[in-house]
Amino acid sequence: MAMLHLSTSPALAQSTDPPIALPSASSHTSYKVTIVHDGRATTIDVDPNETILAKALDSSLIVPHDYKLGVCMMCPVRLVSGEVDQSEGMLSDNVVVYRLLCASYPR
Repeated sequence: MAMLHLSTSPALAQSTDPPIALPSASSHTSYKVTIVHDGRATTIDVDPNETILAKALDSSLIVPHDYKLGVCMMCPVRLVSGEVDQSEGMLSDNVVVYRLLCASYPR
């Protein structure tokens, strides 16, 4: 299982458009996300309006996934630190240790 480490970054996002369906997120903030999978750590910049899985795949990372809809449970990760919004997925927010990459937006 992959481990996920999140921290905020002051980097400017590429898009000046406001986040889609995430009105509380700032359009100028991106997040540094470190994914540890198979003993290898990779850090990517993720905008608040894109899922961590989408950015990981765009960055040519090989991470477990299937449908990208938050229902198949193929992309769970252990959240080491930081926060994500996964309200679009099926995994309850009460399960605070694990998150689904396909339905997780960095916060």
